Amino acid sequence: MKLEIEVIENTWMESFFPKGWGNGYVILPKEHPFHGVDYDILNGYIDVNGGLTYSNIDMNGNWKIGFDTAHSWDTPEMWPKEAVIKETEHLRDQLIELGENYSVDQVKLIIEEYYSDCEPEYNPEQ
Repeated sequence: MKLEIEVIENTWMESFFPKGWGNGYVILPKEHPFHGVDYDILNGYIDVNGGLTYSNIDMNGNWKIGFDTAHSWDTPEMWPKEAVIKETEHLRDQLIELGENYSVDQVKLIIEEYYSDCEPEYNPEQ
């Protein structure tokens, strides 16, 4: 399965502190077994700078997964545009492998297990 990447420059935090050049995203089509899976769940299966920090649906119905280079340890020297592209390609390769190794049914079980470990929401009426 071919997956597209997208990199976007960080411009919204320029005056606050030094950071890397930008964010990296991989677009998952509807056929990918992890389409629609929250980045918190995927963090258990992915290794990228600072972990995944984004997941959302785009205007075409594709699922976008991403990371950023605006952590306290990220610097422009560590994360120029070329390094962000390379890390995004690394993320893409991992997502391709996950797509080849997991079925939709297996992903459903992963999601169920993840949420079964979560604390129940507070309900003052209980």
